[in-house]
Amino acid sequence: MTPEETAAFRAENRAGEVYTVHIIFFVLSIVSVLARFAAVKFQGRKWTWDDWLAVASLFFIVGVFTGTMFWLRFGLGRHEAVVLEEDPMNVQRFYQTIFANEILYPMGLACARLSLVILYNRIFGLFTARYYLYGTMAFIMAWSVYATLPLILACKPVENFWTTHKNCIDISRLYISIAVGSIVTDFMLMILPMPYAARLRMSWYKKMLLLMSFVFGGFNCFITIIRLVKVSTFDYKDPTWGTVDLMIWTGLEAYCAVICCCLPTLRPLFQCHRLRRASEAAGAKDKLKHSDPSTGAETLVEAAPDGQELSEVPKRPRQQAPDRTLEDSFKEFDFGTTTLNDLRRYGLRADSDSYMEDAV
Repeated sequence: MTPEETAAFRAENRAGEVYTVHIIFFVLSIVSVLARFAAVKFQGRKWTWDDWLAVASLFFIVGVFTGTMFWLRFGLGRHEAVVLEEDPMNVQRFYQTIFANEILYPMGLACARLSLVILYNRIFGLFTARYYLYGTMAFIMAWSVYATLPLILACKPVENFWTTHKNCIDISRLYISIAVGSIVTDFMLMILPMPYAARLRMSWYKKMLLLMSFVFGGFNCFITIIRLVKVSTFDYKDPTWGTVDLMIWTGLEAYCAVICCCLPTLRPLFQCHRLRRASEAAGAKDKLKHSDPSTGAETLVEAAPDGQELSEVPKRPRQQAPDRTLEDSFKEFDFGTTTLNDLRRYGLRADSDSYMEDAV
């Protein structure tokens, strides 16, 4: 190479891309878990297993983020030849960090997916979906074991993974098979709840919001497909440079798994925001009202463009409803013609819509 080409080769550095993507989505994953627990508090319900699994997933993802920061310190984003010139041990440390992340990464994904399955079971557990959910849960557990143990035992002895790279299985094929299993799992999680969600008794608006949350919850499937492409094409000869895209998409898959498992639980926060806006609008309307002290009646005040009052429209004084006994209420309510709508008005959770709202 010419001196100019050598200088350009040594100056190439993609660490900034890795920093940007990992920091942004790591922060978003933390925010999503915090928002999930804010929704739990707003609902006034206790924490359940799906909530705790989301926290466990975030715990493992913190390890993935920490490992990525070490990767960058040990040369990720630069060419291996340049890294070896600075410190020959950095490449070995780079592989040691990969070995550690091979344990944290599948465990984080498994916890996030199990959180979704348990959430679906709380919502659709009364349907036949529970049998499919149990099967999905078993598949996720089996995938997590397959994605962890073979990678730990890929080389004999284990330290060959980061030293000589000899006496090891074909790791590239193992990575591809793990990615394929991950795609199958994400696709199942995206498709499984849709037919049961479509059967819930609720308005079309709420139903579409719920279905969209499941679609976004399965968005990780598309990220996993892109990661599979990167796994099958990355450069083993220059690992610190050739694995940049793979490390970016691996981080995206891990962070988005946490985000997606929390999305379906955030609907109460949107309801809280909508109720707050409605109360603010009602408060603004009440400011236009005042009462006449002589009659006790309320008067609606209309404001002119210059701030003066145009007219006052008297309203009838409020009258208190007469006291009613329990016997009067029973006489008015005909239990022989009770409908589900009547039961809903009396506060009974008679259909799967109210059950779903408590579950989510």
